Amino acid sequence: MFLQIFIGMALVSITVLIQVIFIQLAFNRIRNHPPEHLQGSGIMAPVLLMTGATMWLFLALCIAVLIWALAFLVLGIFDTFAHAMYFSAIAFTTLGFGDVLLPQNWQLLSGFSAANGLLLFGLNTGFLIESIRKICE
Repeated sequence: MFLQIFIGMALVSITVLIQVIFIQLAFNRIRNHPPEHLQGSGIMAPVLLMTGATMWLFLALCIAVLIWALAFLVLGIFDTFAHAMYFSAIAFTTLGFGDVLLPQNWQLLSGFSAANGLLLFGLNTGFLIESIRKICE
């Protein structure tokens, strides 16, 4: 159990760090975007800026899911990358179909993965709301 807690905390820490780096890079891009490009430009410039920021953050989420999948493979929990990736995405989004499960001795990691997804989605939501506020000023 303590090994699962340690691994879960380590994976959450790594993925949060990556997500925060992606958020900071996106925030720098939006903050340094010349306001005159947004004013009087109609709808396209803000839409493209927010779409780019959203897809950038989605890339960071995909990396987090990939990190979890690779951890599941390294730990020998899944035999194939496809199963590891599928479970990682399902747990990360808290969808939890239940068709692919972790072995009983590793089940605690699924909770860490779900909590990780909730944290990262929350960080992204906060960033996107602040970005919209900044763009609409």
